[in-house]
Amino acid sequence: MNLIELVPADDDATLPDAESGATEGAGLQPGVWVEFVSGGQPRNRCKLSMVFEQSGNHLFVDHRGFRVCELTASEMRRLLEAGELRELQADPVVERAIDEMIAELKASLKAGGAV
Repeated sequence: MNLIELVPADDDATLPDAESGATEGAGLQPGVWVEFVSGGQPRNRCKLSMVFEQSGNHLFVDHRGFRVCELTASEMRRLLEAGELRELQADPVVERAIDEMIAELKASLKAGGAV
């Protein structure tokens, strides 16, 4: 996986307040995997499960779907700007390999063959 550090595109851009419920300033959409970083070392990988409309809070879950943390939009911006939160980009080669394996397993099961 390639790690990409998210930074605001324009230093003069105004970011929405957490109280407004707007989340555009955070730049992350539900379903994206992120990595929390502490002292330059990866600490925890989680998925942004949902963004609550009214509060603007971001809910992060682990690979099993269990709640890891909930952050406000302002906390998200602070972590992103500090480099303590990075978006993980999936490697297309790995995704294709997994898709091919799944397709082969499905074909094998349909044919009645052993897996």
